[in-house]
Amino acid sequence: MLLPSRARHAIHHDERNRAGIAAYWNRHGRTTGADTRARDIRTLAWMWAWGVVDRYIVQDLLGVSRASAGRVLTRLRRHHLIQAVPTDGTPAVPWMLTNAGAETIGPYLGEDDLTISPVTRLDRANQNTLARNLLVQRFAIRVGLTPTPVIASLTADAGVTASAKIKIRPIRQAQRSAFRLPAGVVPDAIVDVIDAGPNSGSDVIFRAAVKCQQTVEPADKVARIMAGYCAALRDRALSAVVYCGTRPHILSRYQRAMSFDLREWIRAPSRHWVAVPDSAPYAGWMYSRVVVLADPAMETQYYHTILPPPAISG
Repeated sequence: MLLPSRARHAIHHDERNRAGIAAYWNRHGRTTGADTRARDIRTLAWMWAWGVVDRYIVQDLLGVSRASAGRVLTRLRRHHLIQAVPTDGTPAVPWMLTNAGAETIGPYLGEDDLTISPVTRLDRANQNTLARNLLVQRFAIRVGLTPTPVIASLTADAGVTASAKIKIRPIRQAQRSAFRLPAGVVPDAIVDVIDAGPNSGSDVIFRAAVKCQQTVEPADKVARIMAGYCAALRDRALSAVVYCGTRPHILSRYQRAMSFDLREWIRAPSRHWVAVPDSAPYAGWMYSRVVVLADPAMETQYYHTILPPPAISG
């Protein structure tokens, strides 16, 4: 049975785009072509996992200049492998895969990556969480690829060597149940440091949870969340927790909540969370494992309105 002419044209168009980028990679010399191909593949693979990206993310991910990141996106757009995402409420300029882009990068992905469905339809780009999604990526890349001295010290204490591999994964909606921590806590991203030695068996030797927090939450919810992270640190499910965002006055509340007054939380039959008396998930060594990573300069890159810091009373 023949497909409608529009569908046949779309399939032919996607095949031509995939052939076009492959020809582009092959036309260049061995060194330049391999480098260009590696950058394109890494960018497309990251877009498969995270859904949307912007120029800043490509720049941080590839460790290149702003102009080079722009050229990567321009090249992928010219071959119709990515498409611009219309935005409402953010000055960011995000991009997402097209069907041709998903088909092009698919053969280069591992089995774990293929369990995630790529975002190729514009109506699946959630405008309400778009800016925060981009921020999570910026901070997750910073934690994994350019760690602060505090995070670098924690990984060194864990025995991380130069041969270790870094894997940065988003916690998409479909994966939330698999990464749910005590007290119903779910981070935004996981950064794994994997021992890549010959006898390692690809063991995860350091795991950091990344949480981007841009809004104020009630004190009891903050206590429950931090109790959940403390329980995860105690059980060695996590090595560190990184709270990140553009508003330092919000992030500091989570580190201040770390104390011996914390109690574990369970879900009651009424589906409400209740604290467990005489439980103590916090230990003194955990305080240094909760890291605050703030960058107010990113505020204007992702938000039109800059919120003022809270007034200091008395």
